[in-house]
Amino acid sequence: MALITRRGPLDFHKLKPINPEAIREQQIDDHHVFPQGYVAENPALRDLPVDSVLNRTLIDKQTNIRIGKKAPSVYLKEIEADLGLKDLNELLASHLLPSWPDSALGSNDFETFLQWRSAALEKEISRAV
Repeated sequence: MALITRRGPLDFHKLKPINPEAIREQQIDDHHVFPQGYVAENPALRDLPVDSVLNRTLIDKQTNIRIGKKAPSVYLKEIEADLGLKDLNELLASHLLPSWPDSALGSNDFETFLQWRSAALEKEISRAV
C-alpha cells in the first residue's frame, strides 16, 4: 500500500490525489479489487489468494459499498459510465491496476490479474529502491 500511496493514487470520484486529509474524510482504506464475495461465489477462484496485497488498493467506503460482490467487469463499467474511459484508465494506472476494458479486469480473470499485478508491483519496487 505504501508503494501505491507513494505514486499519488487518485480517488474514485473526483480523480483527486489521495492524501491524508482525503483518507480521513472519505474513509479510504485498502479494499479488494476482486471482491471477497465475488471470489467466494466462484468455485474456480476460491483457492486463489483473495486477501493478498496483489488484490488490494485504496478505495473509499462509498465505492467499496458500491462494488459489493460485483465482478470487476461489472463495477468498472459502472464507474466508466460516470468518469469516461480515459479518466477511468488514468485512475486505474494511478493504483497500479491494468487498463480497462482489455485486461484481466475486463474479463474477470483473477489469476491473470494476480500475475499482472505481481509484475507491476515488482517494477515499482525496483523503481523505489
